[in-house]
Amino acid sequence: MIKEMKRRSTPNASCANATFVHFALLLLVAASPSFLQHCLARRESHHRPPPAPVMPPPPPPSAATFSVLDYGAAGDGATDDTKASADKLHLIN
Repeated sequence: MIKEMKRRSTPNASCANATFVHFALLLLVAASPSFLQHCLARRESHHRPPPAPVMPPPPPPSAATFSVLDYGAAGDGATDDTKASADKLHLIN
């Protein structure tokens, strides 16, 4: 009777082993894409910094430079130079 019990338990044990192997393989296949993606993120192969903004070129320098002092303005920041500027505006244009 003991030999019969051993024979009966052997197929059940192999079935349990096969079930465990199938479950382990299924778990490995299901989890492998997440592991692969995690590794790629660590290498930063698909995470790039945004491109640098393109700056417009600076405007060309002005050909003529005028000093307000040459036209009778005080140029101190406190005095009202509107009249001196208005009188000489026709010379610039």
